[in-house]
Amino acid sequence: MVNSSEQNIFDAAMELPEQQRAELAERLWESLDGGSQAQIADAWAVELRRRWDAVESGDAQLTDGASAMSEMRRKYGVDKA
Repeated sequence: MVNSSEQNIFDAAMELPEQQRAELAERLWESLDGGSQAQIADAWAVELRRRWDAVESGDAQLTDGASAMSEMRRKYGVDKA
């Protein structure tokens, strides 16, 4: 349930240009636990670099999304809804 002050803040934020909303969202996110957020971002940067390097070197086995989903459905016995 959103209280009126939260709604007012949200409404005011939605009037900002997209770039300013993005910056505000980032600042709010970082305020939750700045240290942990920075560590998570750093860990993702390392993982993304590792994956990119694997693709560039040819070590990664790539597949398209439809094939990946089909394989997961087959593997886990989930019918397409």
